[in-house]
Amino acid sequence: MKQGQQALEKNDLDGAQQAYREILLLDPTHAAANHGLAMAADLEHRWKDAEYYYLQALKASPQDANILSDLGYSCLLQQRFAEATRYLNQALEADAQHENARVNLALLDLQLGRPDAAEQRVRELYGDTARAAEMMSQLQYQANEAGGHVRREAEVSGELPEVPAGLPFEQVQE
Repeated sequence: MKQGQQALEKNDLDGAQQAYREILLLDPTHAAANHGLAMAADLEHRWKDAEYYYLQALKASPQDANILSDLGYSCLLQQRFAEATRYLNQALEADAQHENARVNLALLDLQLGRPDAAEQRVRELYGDTARAAEMMSQLQYQANEAGGHVRREAEVSGELPEVPAGLPFEQVQE
């Protein structure tokens, strides 16, 4: 387990995955190894694999706030906001003081266009401090990057925004 965690911290995703898979060969239900594989998959944007391993980890440890929070963050990265909300709130039900879940909910608020709610969450967590201001700045940067990332993916994939039905061709071209 320690080897996988160390590799993950060094961003050695291949090494981390190998270490976690070795553990799963001996115990396929090992929550921490499944969680580790999920985080590695997230870092590689292999969303389906990440979700699979998060759900396997949750089967073994359904009230683990860390797993719930990380799964919520994974959904947030994928713009799956309803699921992100559900998992992040479940993390807080398991541990009302879970810092990452609370911060990720603030990020979710920003991505949903609710900056006042995000700021309130951050102030509840850190008070009216320099740390709160720094965290808000980081979250605003992340939210802006996430929005840009979604736009860039659409440009690369060729996906276009939906056009309302009934518009004449000339208006669609604009």
